[in-house]
Amino acid sequence: MTWYDQPLTSLGSAIGGSGNLAGIGQWMTIGSTVSGVIDSFFSARVANIQTEAQISAYKHQAAIADINAKTAYNQSLAIRKQGEYEAGLYGLQAAQQIADTKANQGASGVKIGYGSSGNVLDSMKFSAESDLWSMSMSTLSKAQAAERQAMSYQQQGTQSLLAASSAKLGKTNPFMQAGNAMLAGMGNIMSKYSDVIGQSQGLPKQATNAKGRS
Repeated sequence: MTWYDQPLTSLGSAIGGSGNLAGIGQWMTIGSTVSGVIDSFFSARVANIQTEAQISAYKHQAAIADINAKTAYNQSLAIRKQGEYEAGLYGLQAAQQIADTKANQGASGVKIGYGSSGNVLDSMKFSAESDLWSMSMSTLSKAQAAERQAMSYQQQGTQSLLAASSAKLGKTNPFMQAGNAMLAGMGNIMSKYSDVIGQSQGLPKQATNAKGRS
């Protein structure tokens, strides 16, 4: 008869027998092992809950970063369009001023494009071109700053998503965790259980031998 076929009365005699403190200690060890299996399950479960909360936080950060990136990118487009509009408007105004100056020179009998009149027109053209160049550079600088900000937000979002994926890989199946703990402790449980059964079988024999000697 193997250890798992023994009747429960044998276990009771093993635990209830007088002076059988070793058997009680063995059963306490078995209970401790079972408790460890339960603790492993709930520890993994709590860790997974915490990990899920962390993953949600990472995804939220990624979503916010994506919104900020789109906002910054749209801002860069708006800056470019505004700059183009202002430059175009200024160019029209500068061209109108040059045209008015030519008309005034012609009306006053000055030969247009020569001498001092030509210098005036050249100066006006150079000033207009310089202003347009400065406006273009300012627009480009502002637009590029917004685009760099958009790229920074995109990188933050990517890092948050990678962190979420990494955290997800770190999750543990609580049933598998408990199963591993049970497998690790199964040998110890079976050994202790077999020892208790062996003691339960030895107690009556010891009692019989004692009576025979008396």
